[in-house]
Order: sequence, then structure tokens, then C-alpha cells
Amino acid sequence: VATKFRGSYFVTYTDTEKFKDAVDSMLAIQNFPAVAIQKKAGDKKKYVYDGEMTAAKIISFIQDVDAGRVEPKLKSEPEPPASDDPVKVVVGSTMQSLVFTPDKDVLLEVYAPWCGHCKKLDP
Repeated sequence: VATKFRGSYFVTYTDTEKFKDAVDSMLAIQNFPAVAIQKKAGDKKKYVYDGEMTAAKIISFIQDVDAGRVEPKLKSEPEPPASDDPVKVVVGSTMQSLVFTPDKDVLLEVYAPWCGHCKKLDP
């Protein structure tokens, strides 16, 4: 499969849990075996396939990615429950819908509990 898409995609296959932590830190893959693909031309979006591992199924998956029918894999905390509170918790999977909307102004605070500058912003 990788040779068929050489020049268009990076294709990576893993069938072991031996490197699960390393793979999870980059792609948040939970099920093995899995195939991860990334378009080559500077595109940072990654796509993960963990279905039936046949050449035909993987090729079909890559064609679906190419056609825009597959959402990229984002490493994200679970989406918090919806609330009417004006202050929202934003995670990777909600960033686009909550922050990058042209019809409202947004102040985004990115907080890391270990960061001294972040701690100074706490109320």
C-alpha cells in the first residue's frame, strides 16, 4: 500500500503494543494494529485506520481521506459537557467550533498547571 501512495502520503503501520506509549503520545492510537497516514506536502493532519488490515481496505481508507470523507485524528482530551456558562473549557476537538468562529470575539487562555506565568493569571 505504501508504495502505491509513495510521494503523496507518509504511511506507517504498527501491530505491536510494545511502542504503545510512544505512538499514543503522537497520535492517540488506542487500537492495534493500526495504520497512520499523513499527506506529504506540509500538511500536519494525521489520519488513523484501525479496521480490517487488508490492502484493499487500507487503500479505500486513503482514498476516503483524499476525498475529504475522513476527519483527521486529533490528540484531545474528552469534550466537556455543554454548558451555558460564558467561560468554556476548550479541548483539541472543540477548538475550531469554539474559538475560530467569525461571528464572535474570543479571549483564549491556554493554561498549563506547571507554568508560573499561567498561575499568575488564575483568579
